[in-house]
Amino acid sequence: MHHEPLLLGLDLGSSALKCVLVDAGGRSRGQARVEYASLPVEGGGCEQDPHDWWRALARGIGRVVDDSARARVVAIGLAGHAPSPVFVDGDLEPVASVAPWFDPRPKRYWPRLLECVGDARAGDRLTLETAARALCVRAQAPGTLERARHVLQGSDYLASRLVGQAVSSSALDRAILELAGLEGALVVQASPPGSVVGELGEDAASELGLPEGIPVVACGVDTFTASIGSGARAAGDACVSTGSSSVAALLTTPRLTTCPSWAGHPIVSRQARVGGRLLETVSALVAPRGCLDRLISKAAETIPSRWLDPWEFSLLEGDERETRANLARLAASVSTERLVHAVLSAIVLAQRSALENLEAQTARAIRLRSVGRVAQSAAFVQLQADVFGREIEVPEAAEPGALGAAIVAAVAAGIHTPENASNSMTRISWSREPRPIIFERFEQRRPHFARTRTHFRSLT
Repeated sequence: MHHEPLLLGLDLGSSALKCVLVDAGGRSRGQARVEYASLPVEGGGCEQDPHDWWRALARGIGRVVDDSARARVVAIGLAGHAPSPVFVDGDLEPVASVAPWFDPRPKRYWPRLLECVGDARAGDRLTLETAARALCVRAQAPGTLERARHVLQGSDYLASRLVGQAVSSSALDRAILELAGLEGALVVQASPPGSVVGELGEDAASELGLPEGIPVVACGVDTFTASIGSGARAAGDACVSTGSSSVAALLTTPRLTTCPSWAGHPIVSRQARVGGRLLETVSALVAPRGCLDRLISKAAETIPSRWLDPWEFSLLEGDERETRANLARLAASVSTERLVHAVLSAIVLAQRSALENLEAQTARAIRLRSVGRVAQSAAFVQLQADVFGREIEVPEAAEPGALGAAIVAAVAAGIHTPENASNSMTRISWSREPRPIIFERFEQRRPHFARTRTHFRSLT
């Protein structure tokens, strides 16, 4: 047992880096969560400092890898949120702070970008979002981008720091960047997610207290690794993630060749538009700080007779400022649990719509899993089962995105095949069945919850 190989999985989240150390059977040997700040800026946006990400990585690894484990780490896998591009110079030093995926400022550049690139390239959302953030940096700090030599998504920036050279698992279209007036030379040749992009270099190894030469595996976007960490392994396996964002993912047939694949099955995904950030925003407006988990459980258990009435839903209409004001007024007249139940229902309905959209393009999901911080609440998962009208399974892993990165690293290191890795390293902890009566009641009120989702979208 003392010579058993260990895998490090890292997931760069919206507000924290999650780090897990597991053995070849997926059993946890340590896990850590290290938070970092998003700093407000003029214009209603926010930024993050990539140095904070690196410090969180070093702190997380320091917490989970002790002296007895250092020599047994055989691979490191990294995944993370996107689009959150880091513009770095030739020494991999960031030239500016990052406008993360949830920063609203880049939206203002979309009309200009779409006009520049045309309809044929409008579907490359990652490159367009990256270009929008580049334009945002240029407006915020003129002259800054002239010092940049590479553009890297967040987890690729960390992987580059580990190996000592620019590496990427995120394909960007040079032509789109050039049409937007940016340098196409910033783009780093991308390796497919799950590729070994290098070995742990001398400087990073010394700082992290790990041996040099450990293979570093770039795993791409955390939606991909969260699906793998949930145990998805066959066509028809689906995963709904409720984190800062809310995403539905589905393993499908090999005919969709442009998506990252696992065990021979492409993983298609779709953002649900409203998720954990909406829940945090609304809870901060209507409830005392520090009781979010308890509030979620109480709100999710709200019985149908106490759901918001149609006329109460209508009070939420308006733009962001009006919605915030109306929300505060409504909170004064109804219970917090009733109001947060409407938010939770809007989130779950958005997840259901996202999955149904994927199913319309591919095939119906056979098994459905729920992951993310909110999924630790049994009441919330019961609400998901009731809204979806399907059984919902919850994996054992508390950090499926980081576990998925470790699983991908195990395959890259030759310890497992994808099929064996999923079978050996993931387990289902518990599940919830839908309650038919609640499902029918929700279907009757579905148009009202759908309107709530639209109103709340301005707060995300």
